[in-house]
Amino acid sequence: MKELVVRPKRSGDEGGAKLRKALTVPTGRKTATRRVVGPGLPELDGLEASIGPSGEWRITAEVKLPRADELPGMAPVVLLDVRSGTRPRLDWAELVAVDGCRIEDGMLRFTPGARRAVFSGSTDVTSHPVRTALTRLVLELRAGKGE
Repeated sequence: MKELVVRPKRSGDEGGAKLRKALTVPTGRKTATRRVVGPGLPELDGLEASIGPSGEWRITAEVKLPRADELPGMAPVVLLDVRSGTRPRLDWAELVAVDGCRIEDGMLRFTPGARRAVFSGSTDVTSHPVRTALTRLVLELRAGKGE
């Protein structure tokens, strides 16, 4: 009866070795696979912001541009930083192209061949839900209309 119930003994450790070899990830370094990246989008690279005499945010931003023949228009969107919930969006009172771009209907259009662009602007105080001194600013560049 004991021979029917006892598990048969395996010869050596060959079953475990085969399984271990099949499950082991090779550690040898081979040539690294390169990630294919698309043409890229303009990226906010620098931001200077201060509060103006009327309580508006005065902003100067630098945008790093990828190498591309044609870049999509980007909408600069000004938001207030909040702890929770949706960030309130502020309106622009003024938006000015300084270098490497132009403004068309509130959109940044970049000069072909430029590697950097600079724009400045100020927010509309009437769109501020609270006093500017009590807020923190977030600036985003959104492709398209910025909705």
